[in-house]
Amino acid sequence: TTTTTSVTSTSITATSTFTTMATSTVSTSTLTLTKSLSVFCFAVARSTGDEPDILRFQLERRTGIFACTDYAVLSTERLSLGGGFEAISFETAQVGVSSDGTAGNSRLFHNAWAAIGKDGRYKQHDFTIKVDPDAILVPSRLGQHLASHIGKKVYFNNCDAFTPALYGAVEVFSKQALQAYFEDDAEDGIHLCRQWEWKPWGEDVFMSNCLKQLGVEAVDDFHLVRDERCKGVSCYDDWAAAFHPFKTLEQWSECWNVTANIEEKREKEQERKKGEADELLLREKVLFEETERNQKLKAAQDAKEAQTLRKADRDKSRAAREEARKSSRERRATEKRRRAAKEEALRRHTAKQQRLRARARGNSSSANESVATRSELQKHKAVQLAAVKRSELQKHQAEQLAAEVTDSTGSEEGITVTEAPWPPPPSPRPANARKALQAALEARLKIGDKVRVRDSSSSRWMPGTVTCLKPLSLKPKGWKVGYAWFEMTVLTQDRLMPGDRAMLAPGRLKKDGSLWPGDIGEVLARRPRLAGAAGGEEALLVRALGDTSAGTPGKEWWYRESALAREQPSLDHRCKAYGCGSLGGVAKGFACDCDVGCIASGSCCEDFLDWCRTSVVPKEK
Repeated sequence: TTTTTSVTSTSITATSTFTTMATSTVSTSTLTLTKSLSVFCFAVARSTGDEPDILRFQLERRTGIFACTDYAVLSTERLSLGGGFEAISFETAQVGVSSDGTAGNSRLFHNAWAAIGKDGRYKQHDFTIKVDPDAILVPSRLGQHLASHIGKKVYFNNCDAFTPALYGAVEVFSKQALQAYFEDDAEDGIHLCRQWEWKPWGEDVFMSNCLKQLGVEAVDDFHLVRDERCKGVSCYDDWAAAFHPFKTLEQWSECWNVTANIEEKREKEQERKKGEADELLLREKVLFEETERNQKLKAAQDAKEAQTLRKADRDKSRAAREEARKSSRERRATEKRRRAAKEEALRRHTAKQQRLRARARGNSSSANESVATRSELQKHKAVQLAAVKRSELQKHQAEQLAAEVTDSTGSEEGITVTEAPWPPPPSPRPANARKALQAALEARLKIGDKVRVRDSSSSRWMPGTVTCLKPLSLKPKGWKVGYAWFEMTVLTQDRLMPGDRAMLAPGRLKKDGSLWPGDIGEVLARRPRLAGAAGGEEALLVRALGDTSAGTPGKEWWYRESALAREQPSLDHRCKAYGCGSLGGVAKGFACDCDVGCIASGSCCEDFLDWCRTSVVPKEK
């Protein structure tokens, strides 16, 4: 037989291969006492018979009582189990027959317990277990029965065949229960149990009655021991911690082999479950670490995105500030150029005035020297004064004409303010002007077009509708029939709306509000009525655009609709390119007035008939 043994302070592990006397059986088993449970086991044995062999078998394999935390063997005679292990000797006593037919050995075991008390090792452990040599103890199963009673003053009833009772094959006592017993049995004790020493009881009956007398609690655990004398024995019970009786070594080893194999399978199953639990724990740990890593990566990514967004916001703010600074620089540059232009114009005007004054002084000096030319000078001054008065009168008349609202009916088709060129352009009219006008208008107009008409004896224009083409007949608004009229123009039907670009109506020669003639503004809003406007005329809010205005960029002003016109391309380049040469006498470079001759000849002004007639002012050479 070969045995490998490992012993620690809290557990004893034995791996054994053995051969019984009757049958050759090979088994490997690991019997480990629970680390949290400390047990002192002992057996009382004879020095002859099968008991010493059974104990030697256990000792060699460190199983049975020898797998407990600590152990001892007691005998009334000298007993050596080998390997230097000697039994503890105690005083013998006469053994009779108890009242229930078993051994009346209470006096004998009183002496054995006295030896245990003198040994004192029971004080170092949670429980002390007395095991008969013919009983098989499985220490690895004790924890499931005893662990919940550690620290309590208890003993265990292990059979309920008749009434709950303590059977002596395997007796379990807590440290506190034995302390109470030994205090009562001491020389100066109260000796409550000695009154029963003479009774013909077995030692188990004596101990149970004694401990009850001492106030020790009895715990019923009827699965702790499988005893033939109680309810039978089965070595295949994997819950019982002890089995009894097995009088021979062959019987004992056979049952022990069964329990060892069961324990081995149980240990493997526990190791398998532990392995699965460890694997599951490892998976959970890996999953947790992966989740934590993903969370950290996501947090880092979110932080990076937030940093990117903050940088983008800073860049956007920086670009906005740069754009604002650039716009401010451009406005300052524009204002600087405007001031420079005004200063240059003022300088030229001043120089011109100085030249005129110098010329006047020279003329005055010549007049003083020659009396003959004095009258001519006076005439010249009179002519200049008349020219100034005539110019002022013409300017006043132009302003009055520009301010006049020509649509007295308040029609929704449109309101056109017409300013007649003054003085009229020097373009001769051909003799067949009326026929040419008739032909040109018939080719351009169609029935239903909106026009305005004026009689030769009146300066008021009236909106109307084309009712017939041959002969050309026009019906003013509110009239029942149409007539042929002295003069007419075509009205535009679209209205200025918010967002459109507009300019002062053609013919306006001075600044009005925020716009100079030729400046461009943006329509911001319309208002149904303008207080004081004739015919309920609508008003437009216009803001001067800085890129075209010579006035104040960004300034807003309310205008009558008749004072504005939609922004249109300049016609000067076409008139300068082609002129109205077919009229005879109008050279290139002069502005077209688009009169009857210009229309009839199909010149450049045909595409801009209405606009040219009301907007083009003759320019100086």
